[in-house]
Amino acid sequence: MAAKEDFQKLLDGALPFAKRMLLEEGEFIPFGASLTSNAAATLVAGDVGKEHPKSDEVVKLLTSTFATEAANQKIVAAAICFMASTTTSDGAKQEVAVFRMSHVSGETIDIFLPYSFGKSSRAIFKEIFATKGSSNFLTRHLQ
Repeated sequence: MAAKEDFQKLLDGALPFAKRMLLEEGEFIPFGASLTSNAAATLVAGDVGKEHPKSDEVVKLLTSTFATEAANQKIVAAAICFMASTTTSDGAKQEVAVFRMSHVSGETIDIFLPYSFGKSSRAIFKEIFATKGSSNFLTRHLQ
């Protein structure tokens, strides 16, 4: 299956959860989604053994876990989802939910869901955009 189709399955699995958490809680702890060669996306929690873990600790755990699973041919694609800030073209700060995706083929993509909070403190979502991923966390550990 093509990486693009696998990335869409990951997004279809992860996006609703991220949106729900932003709407209900205003935030989320980083989480992942993985995809076997013949299944739908499975959401994955990164339990580092702390009630309030640091985001980078969770991301590091998910990255390592997914790389090992890919090396053992258990998954073909994975996404790591986390909250971040970016700067818009006009220099304004923009909060985003990031879906960093990697495929065993070597393809990568980063998908961004910009959001803000309205007067009622409810998340307001803006148009999703994507860029080529910066590195493949599934295959870089195999080299």
